[in-house]
Amino acid sequence: MESTIKIGNRELQIRSSLKTLIDYKSTFGTDLFKDIDKLSGGLNGMGDFSELIAILFQVIYVLNKPYSDKTYNEFLDDFDFSIISSEEDMKNITNVFSSLFQSKSKQEGKQTNP
Repeated sequence: MESTIKIGNRELQIRSSLKTLIDYKSTFGTDLFKDIDKLSGGLNGMGDFSELIAILFQVIYVLNKPYSDKTYNEFLDDFDFSIISSEEDMKNITNVFSSLFQSKSKQEGKQTNP
């Protein structure tokens, strides 16, 4: 999947592929789909909110990584804190995750013949 999303005043090119799974694990040390599953669990407190925001931007960073040479910290520095209170920005971020979940659900729903 290739797309462009708008977050804040930035338009980011994003791309997902098999390499995305490998890049996510090598960059953050955790499994992409396990972290995405954490997002579907909702919030249980302020600590969880921080973790959810971190996961959101880790995924967006890895999806944008083919188009940028920035480190994760440099990537985060480009965003203003206000984006997490912006309905439009959060909708755009949610759409990225909907696409990922949809792709994951389709893959899990496929049956293979031995």
